[in-house]
Amino acid sequence: MQPERFAAGLTPLPTAARVTQKRGALRWRIISTVISLAILAVIILTIGRDWPQEWTIAMVAIWVASSAFWIVVSVFGLQRAKRDLGRIQDGSFAREWILENKDNAPAFKATRRGERQHPIEEVGAKLRDMMPWIKKGALVDKTKN
Repeated sequence: MQPERFAAGLTPLPTAARVTQKRGALRWRIISTVISLAILAVIILTIGRDWPQEWTIAMVAIWVASSAFWIVVSVFGLQRAKRDLGRIQDGSFAREWILENKDNAPAFKATRRGERQHPIEEVGAKLRDMMPWIKKGALVDKTKN
């Protein structure tokens, strides 16, 4: 059982939109990488002659590392979005969800329980207590519900 299968937004339309968004992000990463390479080349060819060769090597190494990192992140994001959309389209997500709910959703409830016990939830509760104006506009009255 994979906990990410219960991630919010695993419905066909948002997931298809996520694939489109990730594809666009990857395209933008490639375009910005080419543009930044051109800018780096111009900088090195114009003012780079005045500094030590080690600086040029360091700049190119940093550029390669950062560009490669962000392209890899974009590729993996696109692959995950496509995987999720494929699971929705072939019906495997729905089958798993139905089977999970027949067993009273133990994995889903465990995921929710783990998220409620996350340290950020404690910090969030303390921060909300410090902001009285949030309680005035609350949608749910915690004293009654």
